Amino acid sequence: MPIHSRRRGFTLIEVLTVIAILGVLAAMASTAIYYGMGRARMSNTLFDISALMSVAQLRAISHGTPHYVIFHRNEQGRLRASLVERPTADDSDIAWDSLDLSKGLGEALAYNEGGTPRNALERDFITLASGSGPDEGGISFLDPDAKNIELPAPFSAIKATTDVNASPLDEPTNELRAGCTFCILGGGSEYGVIRFNSDGTVTMRTGPEMGGLLSFMSNTAEGKDVGYKLLVISAPAGVVRVF
Repeated sequence: MPIHSRRRGFTLIEVLTVIAILGVLAAMASTAIYYGMGRARMSNTLFDISALMSVAQLRAISHGTPHYVIFHRNEQGRLRASLVERPTADDSDIAWDSLDLSKGLGEALAYNEGGTPRNALERDFITLASGSGPDEGGISFLDPDAKNIELPAPFSAIKATTDVNASPLDEPTNELRAGCTFCILGGGSEYGVIRFNSDGTVTMRTGPEMGGLLSFMSNTAEGKDVGYKLLVISAPAGVVRVF
């Protein structure tokens, strides 16, 4: 007598169990994607700035002329880090606390060569995600005056404080001077200037002499839990570290 196997379908409980498992996996994947994007944005921002500073240091040494990394906002209000070459060692003629950036960095850092005025040369720049605009990338600043932000040795001598406090203090902010310890307001603009010398040392042209830091944080609801990242540069050693 032949035996016929009985086909059975999935029970309702089994179907609901599978749906629940898929829902949990989807939620976990979405969370990982969001957090991953937040980490990626901050990592990319920090990598770009660190790379620009490394280029400034190498160019200053190889060309024998000072190079400057300047943090400022462009005409559209986007935060920009610019690499500027000024082919003269003496920059005592520049009023660093009152730069006029309205006509560009080249004219703001102009110099005299044999009696002829010349503009400094903007060699490279990166436009960062922080700021406003249609290409907002989800990265802003976290005021280093916020709680639990400390710099480890040997960078603890650098003051992790800014002239402008964000409100609320522990939330992301687009205020450059709230997230940059060496950035100032001068000549109608917000900016920070670091000079890379031909001997490999660094001089802070704005802010405290011992160095400064930039504190970044994601400004998206999902990315806030990623935390913050600090980019620190010490002077005169010129050591750049990310924490």
